[in-house]
Amino acid sequence: MVVYSTAQAAHAVKIAPAFTRFDHSLGVCLLLRRLGASLTEQIAGLLHDVSHTAFSHVVDFLFDHADQDYHERLFAETLAASDAATILARHGYDWRAFLDEGRFPVLEQPLPRLCADRLDYFLRDAVPLGLASLAEVAWLLDHLAVVDGRIGVIAASRDEAVAAARWLGRTFMAADDASWSDLRELALYQLTADALRAGLATGCIAESDLLGADRSLWEKLCACADPAVAAIVARITP
Repeated sequence: MVVYSTAQAAHAVKIAPAFTRFDHSLGVCLLLRRLGASLTEQIAGLLHDVSHTAFSHVVDFLFDHADQDYHERLFAETLAASDAATILARHGYDWRAFLDEGRFPVLEQPLPRLCADRLDYFLRDAVPLGLASLAEVAWLLDHLAVVDGRIGVIAASRDEAVAAARWLGRTFMAADDASWSDLRELALYQLTADALRAGLATGCIAESDLLGADRSLWEKLCACADPAVAAIVARITP
């Protein structure tokens, strides 16, 4: 199974911390295990991002997917073609059982609800962004539990539960401001998408390159002799 990295453009210029898509997926799986999710949902957590392309959500800017769901449209095709399908069958699982994320409510929930996917990347980003310590992450994890199929905050007292919930909400919003919605990061996403679009138009890269690794795709863009592509790449990495 191919593992793609998070590939946020911001990682390249040190706005956000770098971690791989595998780091995140394994973290989601382990968080689901910690929260008592079924083995099937843990597997779903491990597999949920296998269809991400190089540069991850930059491709949504490239193809104008406002809901940032381009990778989800590739999920069935990617999973079916991967060796994960064979491995799952060996252990008695049909890969098709993992196509409906509605079956896994601890793994995925719409904002602003808590889910393992969102919690993992939030906590993974919060520490290197300087918004949380490892001790605070451990403290929060001790206050998370699944109640009636949904992740919630629990504590021995109401005051403690409120404190944990407030810390979570405020720190999440701070991470959003510092990274995911940061204007410089959004500009980098758009510029990287523009570089990919120009590269595709000039033939410097092919759409199949989007299914490869970040580094090889970026090296192709940097090696492109077309002045339009080179000008955009220079704006990303002056």
